[in-house]
Amino acid sequence: MAVQQANGEAITLVHRVMACIEQIRNTPVAAFRPSAVQKRVGAPLKDVVQVLLDMAADDSLGVEWETVCPKCFNEIDTSPEKPTAEEGKYCWHCGEEVWVGPEDATPIFFFPEKRKKGAGDRG
Repeated sequence: MAVQQANGEAITLVHRVMACIEQIRNTPVAAFRPSAVQKRVGAPLKDVVQVLLDMAADDSLGVEWETVCPKCFNEIDTSPEKPTAEEGKYCWHCGEEVWVGPEDATPIFFFPEKRKKGAGDRG
């Protein structure tokens, strides 16, 4: 795993996140937001996201990027790649074109083996 484990606290967080992921894996849930894990492990969201992104880089998890409208905060788009530049997208909820960039994208993690089967919903 690519997480830099400089001290015992980092190792503990990785283990807590991995244990949480295994608990979620044993449910019908196929995809989840990082905040679901963050609430269970009680760590800062940015740290949990980094551990999850590292797990995705190791193919333990899949990741998609959900782009949300900066005006109404509804989902506009989901992509396998994080947006790298600002672009215009049409928001069906607002009824207008809005400019969205990388800061408007949030990761959604999923279990690849469940995604292939189409089982479960986001948690």
